[in-house]
Amino acid sequence: MRDLEKKNASARRYYQENKERCKEWVNKYRRTHLEDFARRNIEYRKRIKLECLTAYSCDPPKCCCCGESAIEFLSIDHIIGGGNKHRQELKRQNIYSYLKVNNYPLGYRVLCMNCNFAIGHYGYCPHQKKGG
Repeated sequence: MRDLEKKNASARRYYQENKERCKEWVNKYRRTHLEDFARRNIEYRKRIKLECLTAYSCDPPKCCCCGESAIEFLSIDHIIGGGNKHRQELKRQNIYSYLKVNNYPLGYRVLCMNCNFAIGHYGYCPHQKKGG
């Protein structure tokens, strides 16, 4: 364990002393391996989305309003609103990364895109309005 700690400390020190050189190397590597980066990024986004949906729902995840379970249709909803403002504050970080880094805070739930859209635009979901 100590060897790993020493190695990490050495790598951090090297990076601090050679930031520009390291950034150039990473950018050059990224340009020559675009397909690999794109593939890994897609896999990462799918994996982290599933982790978040599972953390806020169940396994397998489903919409807490209508029960939709197709991952492609599911999203995270801000229970008390403010999702648009929050998205602007996050800038380039996506909601799933934010939630994971912040240890899945309260105030979020899983909704399908239809329910999320209806609640956001009309203030209610047609599934909740049935019969009354």
